[in-house]
Amino acid sequence: MEMDYLGLAVGMKSEYSNNGIVTIVDQDDYSYQVLCENESKHSVGIRTISKILIAEWKNYLQQHINASAKDIHQALVGQSDIDRFEYGNDAVVHKICLMALGITSHSEVDVSGYFIRRPPASKKMYHIAAGEIDSYQIVTYGAPGTGKSFQVKGETKGKPTFRTTFHPDSDYSTFVGAYKPTKDDQGAITYDFVAQTFIRAYVASWKNCVAKLLSGGSLTKDDRVYLVIEEINRGHCAQIFGDLFQLLDRNEAGFSDYPIDADVDLAKWLDAQFAHERELAGEDSPFLPVLTGKKLCLPPNLYIRATMNTSDQSLFPMDSAFKRRWDWKYVPISKPDETGFNERKIVCKSDDAGNPEKKFDWWTFLGIINEAILKTTKSEDKQLGYFFVKVPNDPGEISAEKFAGKVLFYLYNDVFKDYNYPDAVFAKKNTPAGSAKVKFAFKDFFDAKGKAKDAVVAEFLLNLGVPLDDQQPSV
Repeated sequence: MEMDYLGLAVGMKSEYSNNGIVTIVDQDDYSYQVLCENESKHSVGIRTISKILIAEWKNYLQQHINASAKDIHQALVGQSDIDRFEYGNDAVVHKICLMALGITSHSEVDVSGYFIRRPPASKKMYHIAAGEIDSYQIVTYGAPGTGKSFQVKGETKGKPTFRTTFHPDSDYSTFVGAYKPTKDDQGAITYDFVAQTFIRAYVASWKNCVAKLLSGGSLTKDDRVYLVIEEINRGHCAQIFGDLFQLLDRNEAGFSDYPIDADVDLAKWLDAQFAHERELAGEDSPFLPVLTGKKLCLPPNLYIRATMNTSDQSLFPMDSAFKRRWDWKYVPISKPDETGFNERKIVCKSDDAGNPEKKFDWWTFLGIINEAILKTTKSEDKQLGYFFVKVPNDPGEISAEKFAGKVLFYLYNDVFKDYNYPDAVFAKKNTPAGSAKVKFAFKDFFDAKGKAKDAVVAEFLLNLGVPLDDQQPSV
């Protein structure tokens, strides 16, 4: 099918109204012959439509992508000597221009009648640019230290971001908001609704969404607002989300499939927050139920990102219905390969007893200890990621103090505590023959003042089979 200079060709067809189909059946240098069929009205007709008119209409639509057929008709009437069409051609011309612009590759959001029923004539289509829609809710999960938060930070960089961390005491009021006592300018105690992270992200995204769509633009990645939930499984999600759980079901356009009623206090607060947007939208706006606070509905530019340590997954198990509302992204244990990244080294300094400084490769240690964790626990959940210990990239050194206080503490208290501290990890190799195996005790790594013993940390690493860094095989 060969396109002409307007992006159209004989044979192209598309729906243009309820039960209506428009098909380009012929063309010449000046016009298109268009077959219009309407099943509900049992009507069929051929219309001749000027190519100059199509070009003018298409040019206007490119600059005002969300304009309706009626809007464009009113804007163009009397602006040129083009012979106007009889009443009823608006929808046909509009649909032909949408086809010419390839708008069929956009998500067409019919927001009229979304919250309240409206007659077909009042329908208004808003557009989200093609390729701009991806997963609205993602849980990024993996072992501790794999860089989950780092990945989320990279995606949200430069965008409005609202961040919270779930914990066992988190609930609906700390996530959404609640009435709390506050002091006014005179110091008197008053009770006001205090918005929390979710509702602040919700308001910011709707303000952005309404401003962009009403100006005739299309929502793109630049319009995104992010809600980031760290450690999502450390909180009781069913208790924290409450009825907001229903909003996580999104339709193809990104709006919540099942809007919910806001409670009276929240509705009153939202009504005040959206005063400017209501004025812009007008009284007949399909967004009015949201902008008055009566309905809660997630807009298509609100993206939710969450992180989850698999090592904590049993704290508050998520039910399957909640999990289904999210996409899940696994972050494996891997070694960074970015340019300018210094490889991590475990450094055990020399001491007064004559023990020399020793260095060990962090990645080599991870390979050995993670294999032992998998063999003992039969699970990857408790393994360590490359960023389990955070240190400055330059020089990228992990001190014995930090290794003992963070890594060994984790191994002793979270990983191997219920497995009787297996010999493969904790038994000292230099135990005399015939003697009972002696294991490293956690207290062995610290002196009387609680300072880490570099020499004992080095002994533990050598005992585990981690070679000195200068003995690493060349690659």
